[in-house]
Amino acid sequence: MGRDKPVPPSRQSGMDRFTVPGPKTQPPEPGTMPGEANTDKFAEILSAIQASRSALEGQIGGVQMEVSLVRQDLRNVVDRVTEAEGRVSELEDTLKELGTTVRRLEAASGALEARAEDAENRARRNNLRFIGFPEGTEGESPESFLENWLKSWMPPQTLSPCFLLERAHRSLQRRPPAGAPLAP
Repeated sequence: MGRDKPVPPSRQSGMDRFTVPGPKTQPPEPGTMPGEANTDKFAEILSAIQASRSALEGQIGGVQMEVSLVRQDLRNVVDRVTEAEGRVSELEDTLKELGTTVRRLEAASGALEARAEDAENRARRNNLRFIGFPEGTEGESPESFLENWLKSWMPPQTLSPCFLLERAHRSLQRRPPAGAPLAP
């Protein structure tokens, strides 16, 4: 029972440590030298090893060639991806600049459109600007004051019978203090 368990190396006998497990060799046949029979087998084994080695070297050479082609293709792909990333980055930068420019141009276009509309509306009207009236002379109704003043100031034949005053108002400035000179 004690031999079924493996024995630690420190308890083995001196010769047991040096024996190699494996198939036991047969003693040489009578009348032959111990190395003669083995030399033919060794030659066969050696030629088989050399044949395997040359076949493996051929296959390894093919694999190495394939690996070098894959590496070259991978380098090409990496170069193309790097170039594409550069182009995308440039396009993103350009797009950001264009977005800023478009917003600025939209604002300018809106302002110009408003100015053009105002100019067009003003061109359709017959606007008159009167300067020099003392403050408060218009009273409660600037329209009736201006209509009466125009009729009294201009000869009756110069005004059209269709004369119509649509609107009258003061300028949007603060009233100057009493006794201040009139602004032009």
